[in-house]
Amino acid sequence: MSDPGTAGWKTLAWTTVLLIAAASAGPADVRIFQGHQNGRVEGFEQTDLNMFQAHPMESFFYSESWNHVLWFEKEGIVLLVNFQLHNLGVNRGNLNVIAIISDPSGKENFELNYFQPSQFQIAEQDFGISAGGHSIRLEDGQYHLVIHGEKIQADFIFKILAPSFQMGDGILYFLRSGDFGRYNDPIPWAEVSGTLSYGGQARPLRGWVTMSHDWQVLPPSRMVNRGKAFWLYSDQAVILGSVVSWAELGDAWVKALMVAGRGRILFSSHDFRLEDLDPKPVPGGGPPCPSRYRVEAVHGEDWLRGEIKVRRIQQKAELMTYLPGFLRKLAEMFFRETWAYLFLAEFRIELHVEGTTRVLQGTGLGNFMESAAPHR
Repeated sequence: MSDPGTAGWKTLAWTTVLLIAAASAGPADVRIFQGHQNGRVEGFEQTDLNMFQAHPMESFFYSESWNHVLWFEKEGIVLLVNFQLHNLGVNRGNLNVIAIISDPSGKENFELNYFQPSQFQIAEQDFGISAGGHSIRLEDGQYHLVIHGEKIQADFIFKILAPSFQMGDGILYFLRSGDFGRYNDPIPWAEVSGTLSYGGQARPLRGWVTMSHDWQVLPPSRMVNRGKAFWLYSDQAVILGSVVSWAELGDAWVKALMVAGRGRILFSSHDFRLEDLDPKPVPGGGPPCPSRYRVEAVHGEDWLRGEIKVRRIQQKAELMTYLPGFLRKLAEMFFRETWAYLFLAEFRIELHVEGTTRVLQGTGLGNFMESAAPHR
């Protein structure tokens, strides 16, 4: 059993299990992000409204999510907010709004609200979703996030620093079944400021944020059961990366890495090395967690290399434990025990692009997820 106080992280972590995918070589019947640029990146210069907008579908396995990761270094606070459309349940076209706070106290602060189709609105022009006092919207080049729950209230403005980004055509497509996912980063990097209230206290905060968007029709057999991800922030740039896998890939990994600076995308890769180093036991957890990672990507004359250090595991979660009953039974058909660790990180990475080498260093977040062997 895992620590009490992690149910919220478990719920969000498993929700995102349905949503995560990225770009790399895969099985012969999978087409992944055609046209992707390795190394230096051209063609992304502005905030792209098309990458924000909703795409409701009829399939039972449809889900669509706007995922917000907010990092407040000074306070050691992480705020995760997920607006998710899905067709699970009696009605189709439902909305979940999930907010989770991770802070140094280790106490759970979790808000989950469910809305039927008649209880929320999607803007017909521009971009916006509103439901029960919760809202996300893009207006006049700024992005506004509001959470108005019983336990958590938040009101934040994002000052967007980097253009929207998508790897190639953004599509992960399974040729035989027609299953697919689409993935992009409408806001790879922004400054965020506002107020977060929980535990009877209102906190004015300033920090960094990333917002990603995805929609897919993927059955449970393609749930990610192993993965690593990181969100790393410096004054010069953001570095985003993920390495994931699921049962039918066997020992293969699906990878995505990008670096965004102020006003431009600097570098991306779907063929990079992320090496786990010095695994350490996690008290009250499951599998060991690496205490540092070495990352390297080389594409022609452009390259990236450096190290990410785990500073502290702030949340740990055994994902099966807190799944609703029917979802747990469904998941157990494919997976055994699966753990996720949310950790705080520091990094030093060198980036060489267009004949210039720059050193990026700062702090951020990481997620390590590991499962027992899948059922066969």
